[in-house]
Amino acid sequence: MWCVTGVADSDDRKYVGVVGPRTATLTADEMAVHPERVAWRVLDEWNGEPQAWGWRVGGDEFDPIDHFCEGNWGYTYLQELTNGVWKHV
Repeated sequence: MWCVTGVADSDDRKYVGVVGPRTATLTADEMAVHPERVAWRVLDEWNGEPQAWGWRVGGDEFDPIDHFCEGNWGYTYLQELTNGVWKHV
């Protein structure tokens, strides 16, 4: 499961709070405090700046980008926060 908790472009604010996939059993608020949560973000392929970010609980690390981000932004650069460091997935 994954959720979008923030976006860089104010035009994309409608995506904040989106949870997926459709079979998700946790809300965005529940993911934010889940002990197994992982922070993720997608980067703009041109300038490397974060465009959207959120939480993932379980599933495949590519779920946020495969299920949502790629179709909405087309970005292919996904990072996860591991031990306080953003690392490419």
